[in-house]
Amino acid sequence: MKNKHASAPPKIYPRRKHLVTLEYRTPLGEVYLELYYEVIKHHKFRILSRVLLDDEYDRNPDITECPLKADPQVYELTDQLRLDLYEIVEQKIERDRFTDGIPRLYQSSKVFTQNDWERMRVQWTKKTVSDFTGPFIEFLNENSLFPRPYDQEKGLWTASCPNVSKHPLMLNVFEEQFGCGWCRKKGGLAELKEWMEEIERFKNK
Repeated sequence: MKNKHASAPPKIYPRRKHLVTLEYRTPLGEVYLELYYEVIKHHKFRILSRVLLDDEYDRNPDITECPLKADPQVYELTDQLRLDLYEIVEQKIERDRFTDGIPRLYQSSKVFTQNDWERMRVQWTKKTVSDFTGPFIEFLNENSLFPRPYDQEKGLWTASCPNVSKHPLMLNVFEEQFGCGWCRKKGGLAELKEWMEEIERFKNK
């Protein structure tokens, strides 16, 4: 006779699966970001990431839990799960590309395919290609600050910070304004020139 109070056997979800590996180019060389996913319980999965640099992995992966709109099937990839994973990858790259730029697809998977990547790449290319020029852009180029479009439709660009090259300078080229949250500096072309002269005086002390 079956026990009415016996609990149902736990569902067995797939183990951690590779989602995508992205390659970022940095002053230190190539950095590889690996993204994995695993279903952890009803309507939830989590994304795990680890960074690979010179064959060393980060031992503290960044874990994010995200609710699913549909219950994934055991050892099957539902359409909704795939769409949710695609959206997470897209949002992560969009969020990080201000500081890290657009990575190269190093390795795809059955979940996140080459076609998925091409759709994203075309979307970002539209934002990052522009023939806009002017005194502000010319000054940045002349001083090797490498201005580049971030969202050309809104006139948003980035450039290397003249103070610390490891973080970017945010630009509005339509209004000829710059801002650096790290250095707490902002203004127009005149203020940028003044700030750069101040940096040079400090270096020559």
